[in-house]
Amino acid sequence: MPQSPSSEVRKKLEILRNRFQNKTIREIEGLVASIFRASEHPEATEELVVAYQLLHRLAGSAGTLGFTQLGEQARKLEIALKPLADQVTAGADSGRIQVQLKRLLADGYAEVFVGLGSLLGAAEPISTGWHQPKPAEAGNQPVLLILAACRTCT
Repeated sequence: MPQSPSSEVRKKLEILRNRFQNKTIREIEGLVASIFRASEHPEATEELVVAYQLLHRLAGSAGTLGFTQLGEQARKLEIALKPLADQVTAGADSGRIQVQLKRLLADGYAEVFVGLGSLLGAAEPISTGWHQPKPAEAGNQPVLLILAACRTCT
């Protein structure tokens, strides 16, 4: 008996989700190790740029595959790490960056970094149905969205 298009799509999405999960757990382990290494060794602060890029990618892609909490936490960490990654890119003093990173970790972000991998177990069910937009309420003004390709995103 042939499968319905919906079940085929669901199966393909499940395969993508599993691949994402397997790849991401290793990436998160490396990310956490890099963050703590950078907090202990000023010469490792360059790793913050790679960590920031990974968080940026996770923040954008995790929710697509049902890992909403992971995406939200990755966005939170991305925003917190961006100023440090920018300083590394600008060639700022690595000792000063290290001090700022230690302060960030002491302010509760260490637990957030460490707990990131556990969010891979909190996936939402895969939906292949179309989401119906909410009806417009009386008095609301229409909104026009203009989409353009991002030249800096990879």
